[in-house]
Formats: sequence, structure tokens, C-alpha cells
Amino acid sequence: MPLVGSQEQDPRRAALEVGYRRPGSAGSILVLVLPAYFAGRFLASPNHVLVDLGWVVSALFPVLVVSLLVVERRRRTQGWALRLDAAGVTVRDAGTVPWSELSEVRWTVRRGLRPAAVVFTARPGVPLAAFPTMLPFARSKWRAARLVKRYGGPLVVLSSPLPPRLPEVLAAVQRYSEVPVTTD
Repeated sequence: MPLVGSQEQDPRRAALEVGYRRPGSAGSILVLVLPAYFAGRFLASPNHVLVDLGWVVSALFPVLVVSLLVVERRRRTQGWALRLDAAGVTVRDAGTVPWSELSEVRWTVRRGLRPAAVVFTARPGVPLAAFPTMLPFARSKWRAARLVKRYGGPLVVLSSPLPPRLPEVLAAVQRYSEVPVTTD
């Protein structure tokens, strides 16, 4: 399923759809292989404390596998998480915020472990939803508060190797609106 696209004829006016970030396959493999490896090592240990820890890891391993399967299923069935079009910014399951209610869009550069991102900032008093997450037990209010503290707004599109890339998101903002775009 493509992450960018629309049904419109004119490609310059097509809506930009930003999909859910997907963990890399190497990361998913490590998340599955490392607990199994350590559980096996701990269970084979002569130390009874490590054996007990091995049983705990073995008991929690199915929970990890089921969580990864839930995340992957949600990601595949929902398609896009954020849509930019002439009407405004649409966050899945949170509605559309018109362009007139945004005060700025800011491109933050990568700093240390913090990845580059595009941050949408609403005018005072306008509620703005956080970028949805696929994690099964994520709390959107806590996540939004962390994003406001870290980036200055709850709606943050982090850099990703998958399309669309951040410059494409900024180009869509400039194509559809007069909202000022700044760089940190």
C-alpha cells in the first residue's frame, strides 16, 4: 500500500498521506531473538537466580510477540496516519484542523539522539492531536505532553527512511497553505 497518494487528477494538488512509522526489520528481529537467546543462556546457567530470570523472560516472551503482531496488523489495516490537503491537516481518528488555525510549521534538525522532525503548531486555544502511534499500550495524552515538552507541539512528524520524507511534507504545507515554515 503506497504511503503517498490521492484520487485527484492533478499530482500537484494530490493530498499527501503520511503513513505510520514501521520499525526496521533488523530491529524487529533483534527484539525477537535477544530475549530468546538470553532466556536460553539463563536457563542453562548453574546459578539459580539466573535460571529464575530465564523463566521470567520465557514467560514474558509471548507477550512481546503478540504485541509486535498487534502493531503490525494495525499498521497494515489503517494505512495513513496524517493527511495534508487543501482542507488542512487531518489526523486519523482526530479530525481535520484547517490551515487557518495553525500558527507555524517548524522543521527541527537532528540533535544528538533526537531525530529531525516537522512540528505543527496551532494557534492558542486550538486543540491539536498528536501523531497517532501503533503501540498497544500507548497513552496519547502522556505522549502529547512529552512531544510538547521536547518539540514545542503535539503534532510531530519524525524523520523516517520511508516516503514521504520531511522535505516532501514541508513542500505540501507550502503548496496548500500560507502558514509560515521555519527552521530550527
